[in-house]
Amino acid sequence: IAFSMLSIIPTGLLFFLNVGEAWKGSILYLLAFIGFSIANIFYNGFLLSLTRKSHFGRISGAGWGIGYLGGLACLLLFRPWMNDEGIRTTFLLTAGFFLIFALPSFITMKQEKTAHSNRSHPTRVGTSLLKCFRDPNLRRFLIAFFFYNEALATVISYASLFAQDVYHMNITDISTYLIMLQVTSFIGAAASGFLVSNPSAPTNAPPREDNEPVIFLYNGLLSCIVTPPARIS
Repeated sequence: IAFSMLSIIPTGLLFFLNVGEAWKGSILYLLAFIGFSIANIFYNGFLLSLTRKSHFGRISGAGWGIGYLGGLACLLLFRPWMNDEGIRTTFLLTAGFFLIFALPSFITMKQEKTAHSNRSHPTRVGTSLLKCFRDPNLRRFLIAFFFYNEALATVISYASLFAQDVYHMNITDISTYLIMLQVTSFIGAAASGFLVSNPSAPTNAPPREDNEPVIFLYNGLLSCIVTPPARIS
């Protein structure tokens, strides 16, 4: 709950910024991003109590897929404000949207008591860190995942800026593109959830082509189909 609120509150506070306060916006964005990222760690942890291990991929894929549908609904509902005059209002609307749909989880989902629950958090964190350093496979995985996931997050964060600066797309065009991305991301999340639960299923990668505006849109849509496995796994 605390980390979700760390994401929700700074998002809403972005509404109150004025021109020339980019540094404040950067701090608020950083706090919101940190809160969202850490909240997702606890979200993933609930998988242990929701289903058996063989269904982790399927349930996680369904969760991310529904999340993308929520993003789609958010974009469609708030699109009237996505213009030069009303874009700031979307920060308040998004924060409220997040809070409303997070409330059921806050109220109904409780952490189960385990054999490790009585241990202090610093002790548990220290034990986990020692395990990471002692297990070379886990250490390599975490390092690789850090670079892979952060590169992915950077691409997603800068996609809109790239479209605006390089291809001169306006806010309406970008919002339309983001709506399309939510649809393909939903497809990717649902499909990858099935693949994670069925590792024998066939997979292939889409081809990449030259750097043109239409190809940029095409590649973005395809990328959102193959991106969710990074979140699900």
